[in-house]
Amino acid sequence: MSALPARASARRSPARRAPAAAIATLLALAIAACGAPDPEDALDDAAAELATAIEHRAAADAEVERTRERMRELEDELGDAERVAREAAAHVAEAEQRVAALATDDVLFRVVQRRLLEDGELADAAVRVDVAGRVATLRGVVPDEEARARAAEIARSSPGVVEVVNELRSTAPPSEG
Repeated sequence: MSALPARASARRSPARRAPAAAIATLLALAIAACGAPDPEDALDDAAAELATAIEHRAAADAEVERTRERMRELEDELGDAERVAREAAAHVAEAEQRVAALATDDVLFRVVQRRLLEDGELADAAVRVDVAGRVATLRGVVPDEEARARAAEIARSSPGVVEVVNELRSTAPPSEG
């Protein structure tokens, strides 16, 4: 029993505890040092990341400038196209005025009548044309609904005709369906 109290007193001795504490502290510092990055390596990594970010920004800025230049080119093209469209619209207006001045009812009657007579699909049709106020009225008999529609389209597409009244009758029986 006397050995037991000596061992207990040895465990509690400050002299013996100091080296153990120092070893534990050194061990903790060594473990911490293994996990911590070297400050110089961390700086190198950050500098590389900065260089990459600067390159990406320069590329993005260059793309923005290329896009701006393309937009300026497109704006110029759009301006040119709008100018051409305005000129074409003015030309159409002038042509419409000229057609309106030349398209008397008598002239329109002859134009529509001639176009109907020259159309081979309407050879079996008996179409009479009347024109008043640039409105062409079609009367008579045609073989079928296709001929009726064709005659109206010919009259409608004649320059100067503003409206077509289709009073043509078809001799074909109405189709079922």
